Amino acid sequence: MENLKVGDIKLKLHRLLLPFFLFSFLFGYLREMLIIFLVVFIHEIAHLLVAKSLSITINEIELFPFGGVAKLEKDIYLEAFKEILIACAGPILNLIFFLITEFILLNHFKESYYLNFFKITNIAIGLFNLIPIYPLDGGRVLRGALSMFLSIQKSTILSIYIGKVFSIIIFTIGIYLTFFSLVNIYIAFLAIYLFYQGYKEKKITAFLLMKEIIRKKETLLSKGIMDTKHLTVYEIVNFNMLFSSFTSSKYHYVTIIDQDGTPVGTLTESQIIEGISKYGGQITLCGYLKILKRKETC
Repeated sequence: MENLKVGDIKLKLHRLLLPFFLFSFLFGYLREMLIIFLVVFIHEIAHLLVAKSLSITINEIELFPFGGVAKLEKDIYLEAFKEILIACAGPILNLIFFLITEFILLNHFKESYYLNFFKITNIAIGLFNLIPIYPLDGGRVLRGALSMFLSIQKSTILSIYIGKVFSIIIFTIGIYLTFFSLVNIYIAFLAIYLFYQGYKEKKITAFLLMKEIIRKKETLLSKGIMDTKHLTVYEIVNFNMLFSSFTSSKYHYVTIIDQDGTPVGTLTESQIIEGISKYGGQITLCGYLKILKRKETC
């Protein structure tokens, strides 16, 4: 990938851009490719501006053929509303440009090929990004909506699985359309790329959630106050099961009960994080409480 610097933002150009530009030049579609690139860049700038208005830093924008990804500072997870708002910014700006261009075409330049191509590209990229495949905007909106009802880890994994289904559907459509025109093979390659991105995200989900919870602890220490989520959990549950129910916006306080429903202890989020780091995710809450009690009697 080639790296460029635009102000404080690192701009990454995917290695596939060069062959796409070369292909477009050889077949006489270079101007169209430049228009597509411009629309994608505008789309990502919309994410940047909305994130900045919410005091969220975007350190890097990666541009690839027919799409892009705005990467947040420190790979943090966002509150559901903020994630949905930032994700929707790009498609909304595409819609605005589509309507403006449509107005200009109807009133001034009815026969302008490139202006018409700019209009179609805006609506195509806007709609394409709303497909619920992570890391497209639709995938982020889906994850944000799911996280209102599920933990961040569960909502991320579920949105990735849904995205994989859509990737397979798009791949199948791309292969079918290739029989009519070889140019359509890029749809299949794009589906493979999106499927792979979902696979990468799934591999680092647990790590990013742990990183976000540690950052949340630092926020609590600096601000001195945070909303609490109280959980009641059976003692036989292990740390992995409990951890998957954590959210990034609240501090967790866990009451542990035995199978008769009698409280046998309590743990704070900080104690749970420490327990995972020392004993791993398979240890049960009952087992960890016994370790803590042995330490107290020493």
